[in-house]
Amino acid sequence: MSAPAAKTSRKGAAAALVKVAKLLCGLTLLGVLAWQAQAHDSFARLVREPKRWDFLLGAVAITAAAMLVSFQRWRLVARAAGVEMSVLEALRLGSLGFAMNFIALGSVGGDVFKAAFLAKRQPGKGPAAVASVLLDRALGLFTMLAYASVAAAAAGCLSYQSGMPEAAVGVGRGAAIGLAIGAVGVAIALLTPTRWIARVAAATELRLGASAANLLRTWLECRSRGATMAAALAMNLFGQALLILGFYCVARGLPLAVPGLLEHFVIAPLGLIAAALPISPNGLGTTEAAVELLYRALGDGATGSETVGATSGVVAGNGALVAFGHRLTLMLLGGLAGLYYFTAPAARVAMATESAE
Repeated sequence: MSAPAAKTSRKGAAAALVKVAKLLCGLTLLGVLAWQAQAHDSFARLVREPKRWDFLLGAVAITAAAMLVSFQRWRLVARAAGVEMSVLEALRLGSLGFAMNFIALGSVGGDVFKAAFLAKRQPGKGPAAVASVLLDRALGLFTMLAYASVAAAAAGCLSYQSGMPEAAVGVGRGAAIGLAIGAVGVAIALLTPTRWIARVAAATELRLGASAANLLRTWLECRSRGATMAAALAMNLFGQALLILGFYCVARGLPLAVPGLLEHFVIAPLGLIAAALPISPNGLGTTEAAVELLYRALGDGATGSETVGATSGVVAGNGALVAFGHRLTLMLLGGLAGLYYFTAPAARVAMATESAE
């Protein structure tokens, strides 16, 4: 075996080991949470008591609507970056990317797939395609932090004088700090003079190559299309609110003690953000663990047969079970989105998959 081939083989083996380690980490987290839920009779209640199927079906419908809105939001961001797509094409590509999240066991997989497909479809638009996906992700993250911060403030989770538990105040302040950091980044990105960004792009091209520099130039193009980006932001606010409402409907549909709607506007965004942590594939286990901790911190008004700590009314394990129920909702929708994957022309899918790899 030649030296380059051996090096490639070692890289492939290392990548496979990392994937296996992440999967084991996620499964271990789920196992611990399941054991905890069983110890507090949450599983028994989940099986024994009737479910609210109206809420559960509503969760599927609302989450599906949120996904459709997110596909069209990405279309607007791509348009601002200089890549045109029709509504139907954005629906198909978005569905393909969403399905790839579950096929490739990772949320990044779908993003890479969409960017690769756009780059192949429109030669010379590779940086714009990548930028559209990155901007779309950043927009979603910033909006989730905004919702969590505003809801935490409304719930009185930013001050110890409000009487909220220390853990709840810590969660609220953490969300506010994250939003403040994001706001500073947005201000820098929006207010930095164009000539400065152009100079940074030129210096970046010398040091890191044309691809990195073109990402900065694409951002300048996005800034020049403020109306389109504003429309994408408005659509993002609507879509993320739907996603949070879908999460809340899952919680209401299960026979478990859960916090209220306002608390879920803190819990759901932060729990879903935890899915982006590079600990496990597609947030497996990390989302459930984050929601479980947030339920304990913010579950003061809920009632349950057993309590966690001195003030919380949420039974241990309830948060993890609700998060897993939301994951099942996403998996169901991913399966439906996968129909687009299997009905797409084989040559185009193979081309995009090869490029993504």
